[in-house]
Amino acid sequence: MMKKIISFFTLLLFFSSCLKHKTIEPASVDSSCVDTVYFNSELMPEIFTPSCNVSGCHNSTDMAGGYDLTTYTAINNNADIILQAIQQSGNVSPMPKFQPKLNDSLITKFDCWIKQGKLDN
Repeated sequence: MMKKIISFFTLLLFFSSCLKHKTIEPASVDSSCVDTVYFNSELMPEIFTPSCNVSGCHNSTDMAGGYDLTTYTAINNNADIILQAIQQSGNVSPMPKFQPKLNDSLITKFDCWIKQGKLDN
């Protein structure tokens, strides 16, 4: 009986010492998405108004490609394809059309907004 008790405590000590040294990593934290991205005060004025909602492109009058990107709902519903277009990847037309690629910080900001749940904030 004493041998079983000693064996039990030895195993208990062994497993508890293993757990003590194990580092628990947070679930998939994207280090580039530290700050909350705000749709109305960041994305719309920094990306969509100057680069998408211009004459001949994705405004409510012209709707190039059938996309009106002047509202939260439209951008939210098409976020994945917009991301591919501004990253200039995938099988979509690179955007903005006939303009230089957006700055990587703006593309990252839009990607973070998606990862943060596409908040209407």
